[in-house]
Parts: sequence; structure tokens; C-alpha cells
Amino acid sequence: MAECWEDWFEPGERLVWEGSPEGRWTLTPGLLFLAAFGVPFLAAGLFVSGGAILVGGPFHFGVVGVLGRFVAFCFGLPFLAAGLGMVAGPLYLQSQAPRHVRYALSDRRAYVATSWWNRKMEVLTISTGAPIEVEDGRSVFFHTLVGRDSDGDRTTTRKGFENIADAAVVYRLLRGIQARKDPSRPEATEPDPGE
Repeated sequence: MAECWEDWFEPGERLVWEGSPEGRWTLTPGLLFLAAFGVPFLAAGLFVSGGAILVGGPFHFGVVGVLGRFVAFCFGLPFLAAGLGMVAGPLYLQSQAPRHVRYALSDRRAYVATSWWNRKMEVLTISTGAPIEVEDGRSVFFHTLVGRDSDGDRTTTRKGFENIADAAVVYRLLRGIQARKDPSRPEATEPDPGE
């Protein structure tokens, strides 16, 4: 992420806050469900692959025995990988987020820059009527995407800054930006970037 935030700004737009996730683990109900769903896969992979390695006896050391153990070991690997991915993958991604995710807030919109496998810049609008939610005192959600999944069911995705140290400051800045965009609101004030 070598570029400056200002490279993405429109004329007159100014930076009021920037930061990154803290990298602490946050166990949400969705992550707990995913981990619970992954435990059987992990157990099956360990049972099949581990059993293939640990099963012994004089009749298992011939060519057929070694080949059978190798096939069983390879058969269990996808289950082991899927289980590990579901149980430990989200926690690993959260711990690595400070190195790969950056957040910025201008006086007009929000920016989320990521550099996991490829570099991506997501620009989020700050609507005057959109609710701003602070979750666990560490995450601020202010943008909602409503869409349809492959079955045609309605989906809702919340966007914002997750696991940040100064969520209260960002909340106040966002409220100030909303108020400035809607002059009829009584709390219309200029956000203070030094807060």
C-alpha cells in the first residue's frame, strides 16, 4: 500500500482519521458456528490421516500395506485442511489483519485498503440516514449492503472499521460527517480531526 490516501481523494477532500485493526481475536457467533462445523472435519481428517500413519503390524509393511496407508493418508488430508481452515483460519486472519488492512476516514467518505492476495481499495459512502453501530467498543459499522444470494434470498452485509482502538473517536467523527451532510440536523458540526 505505497500510495497515499490523498491519491484516492476528490479535490477538496481531507483526511480526518486513519488506522488499522488491532489484531486481537474477536469470537463472534458466526465464527463459533463455523468452528463447531469444522470440528467434525478436523476430527475425521486426524482419524483417517493419523490412523494411516499410526496403524502398524507385520502385514502392513509390504508394498500393498505402504501403498494403502499412503492412499488413506492422502484421503484424509482434504478433511484435515478443511477442518483446520474452519477452526483456526478466521483467527489467523484476524491476527494478521494489522499487516494487511488499513482504514481511513475523510470528511466525505471511508476507505478500506487490503493487501492479502491482491491489493484492493473499497470506498464506502457515509449516508446521512444510515445507522452507525459500535460493536464491543472496538468495531464501528456505518455502511450496509443489501443484495440477493444465489437462491434469491435477501442478504445484508455490514461494512465498517473492525477491531480498532479508537472506535469512540471514529463514531463521533462519523456522526459529525453525517450532520455536516444534513444541515437540518441539530448536531451539525465540523468534525475535529484532532479528537
